[in-house]
Parts: sequence; structure tokens; C-alpha cells
Amino acid sequence: PIISIITDPENLFDYEKGIYVMGKTYDDWIEENPDNVNKDAFSKKVNYNLKGKEAEIPASIEYFPAEENKEGFNANVGIRIAGAISRAFIQKSFRVYFRKEYGKKNLKYELIPGNKRSDGKGIVNKYKTFTIRNGGNDYEYAKIRDKAVQDLISNRCLETQQGDIMVLFLDGEYWGVYILTENYDDHYIANNYDIEDENVIID
Repeated sequence: PIISIITDPENLFDYEKGIYVMGKTYDDWIEENPDNVNKDAFSKKVNYNLKGKEAEIPASIEYFPAEENKEGFNANVGIRIAGAISRAFIQKSFRVYFRKEYGKKNLKYELIPGNKRSDGKGIVNKYKTFTIRNGGNDYEYAKIRDKAVQDLISNRCLETQQGDIMVLFLDGEYWGVYILTENYDDHYIANNYDIEDENVIID
């Protein structure tokens, strides 16, 4: 499958507000203490390490399924940079959010083929969020090891994070191979077990 994300390029690459770059956040941090330049990449104060709603930008997403004769979807969404150490990689991960303010409160679509609900009541066909993942620490190697391990143990009595290999285009430019994955959050529990998300606590 192919996913195309379109957003104002300034939302990603602008010096002050771009969430994909080191940007002004980094320069201000270095100015405070020049020795900060020697810190590890993942601990640096940079634009792409900002988290929360303030680090979310509006975007339009379109999904083109790999299966023939299957209709895709398009929607207005919010996106953020996702991950921990992997935020410092050139090819970054994205978390996609569906919100009423963008148009759709949820995505009602069989996004990950064969993704069965944990309670055994059919297929997962509703998503509040999902991640377009760069492979994490496997980014420069196989990229798919996490997905392979999750698939191998998906028939055991424990939770697994299902995913699908995909290709991303960002503002019309080929951005590489990614892994489309579920998110472990309160919405994941709600969708897999019919438990209201306000009754879920994940520590």
C-alpha cells in the first residue's frame, strides 16, 4: 500500500515551527550553553523532539491499498513526529491522529489486512490513531524485524502490535519504505475489547 501525506512544507521544514528539523529550538538551546552540542542526538532540544498537541500539524492523508478492487480513503488529520531515539534519523516516523476538528473523529476502515480484534469479535476496522514507523532501531538494517517478531507471536495469549509494510510519499516526494502499525494506547484497548477509552489507564 501507499500513503500520501500533504501539508504546508513550512509545517515540516520551517526554521521556527517545522516539526521535522532541528530548527530554532536547537539554536536557542546551544546559545544557552554551547557545551550542549556534545550531547547525544536523542537528548538534544530540537524542533523534532517536541511532543504533545502543540507539536501536531494539520495534514491531508490519502491511502492507496495494495489489493485490487479495494477502495482507499482520504481524510484531513493531524500528524506528529513519533518515536524516541529514532526521531533523530533522517527518515522519521509519523503518528496520525483523527479528530473531529479535522473532519473525522475516527477512521472506519480495515487499515491493516487481517488485523483481528483481541476479544475475537471480528476484524479491527476503527482507528483513532496509527503510526507510520521508520523501523525504529532497525531503521538502517532490515527495518521489518519488529513486525516479523509481532507476527510470529500473534497467536499467543498476549497483546501484539499488528502492522503492514508500506511506502510513503510526503508532499509528493517519495519518502521510503515504512511500517504501518497500530498504537498501544487507550483507543487500542477500546477497539479491541469494547471498553470505553475513558475507563482505560496505560502507565
